[in-house]
Amino acid sequence: PEGMRERRRRALADRFVGVSAAEDGMARILGSIPAEQARAFDGRLRELAMSLCRHDSRTYEQRRADALGALVSGSTVLVCDCDRADCPQDRSGMIIIRRPLVHVVMHESTVAGSDTPGSDEPAHLDGYGVISAEHARDIAKDADVREVRVPADAEPEPAPAPASALVYRPGAALDTWLRVSEGSCQWPHCDVPAWNCDLDHNDPFNHTNPAKGGKTVASNLSAFCRNHHRLKHSGKWQLAPNPDRSVTLTSQTGHCYRTRAAGLLAGMQEPPPPEGGTRRRTRLENKAARIRSERKHRRVKIQTGRRRMRNANAAKPSRSPHPDSMCPESAHLANTSTTATTHHRSEQTHRSRDRTCADAYPFVSGTNHHAARTR
Repeated sequence: PEGMRERRRRALADRFVGVSAAEDGMARILGSIPAEQARAFDGRLRELAMSLCRHDSRTYEQRRADALGALVSGSTVLVCDCDRADCPQDRSGMIIIRRPLVHVVMHESTVAGSDTPGSDEPAHLDGYGVISAEHARDIAKDADVREVRVPADAEPEPAPAPASALVYRPGAALDTWLRVSEGSCQWPHCDVPAWNCDLDHNDPFNHTNPAKGGKTVASNLSAFCRNHHRLKHSGKWQLAPNPDRSVTLTSQTGHCYRTRAAGLLAGMQEPPPPEGGTRRRTRLENKAARIRSERKHRRVKIQTGRRRMRNANAAKPSRSPHPDSMCPESAHLANTSTTATTHHRSEQTHRSRDRTCADAYPFVSGTNHHAARTR
């Protein structure tokens, strides 16, 4: 802990923000500031970017960049560029000052101070990761501290299910506990903070008869960012929750990826993992699935190649094309060959005629006869 505190002091002393020139009339902004300020800054840009209507022509990243320019110019709103009369954005010019919202999760002993056992336990800053206990206490001095308890509907398999389990949206207590425990999006290699994610039912919720569908309990809810939430429902991936609150995702090729909750409370109130493991398939089954997939792709590739060959053969011209369809070079060669053949036949005809004349008139001198035969 002492080394962690010393490193933070040095990093805090080296904080800065710089601007450097880039190409094509652009510039780059680079800086090093405290993590809680960076999270508040990122949250403010996200809030302004998401405040526009769906008819705005800019992308999300472009809106964030424009939001930074609006904040620098002293504006508290980002104006929508749709120019529609029915745009829901409030353009009255009213200034709304909001306190930056940053979530820091820590144990009660960490908040209490150095006189309490376990006060050096690290904390978890949403969207950043682990921070020191001293850093967490500095943030908590000017923040609203709320106690997070495990709600009743966060048990693995509540029996009987509470009334809140038959409602589509989770309650405030369950919502907070899930985001605190999971920490970030549950998709592999995605670090979008859980507070910016959607809480999605693993077993789909039955809106017609909630008692027969997936219940709104912790064991049936997972945090996914908006992009991965849509990808999950595209049908290209299969999701299977495990008893230890981890999630197994299976791709179209049969590859399995397992993710675990990364929040500070991820290990609380969880049942022990089963002794036999939580694999959906053995290694041999995964290998067989991979071989089937490779064979399928190879078969499709061969069929595609054969189809292309048939189409190419069908498009080829006949062996004896019409003279009109021949290229100029081929037509010239054909005419030259015909002329040469005709000339050769003409010489043969003359020679045959000379021999006939020589046989009919034997009184022709030998010289003339020889000349006639060699004409």
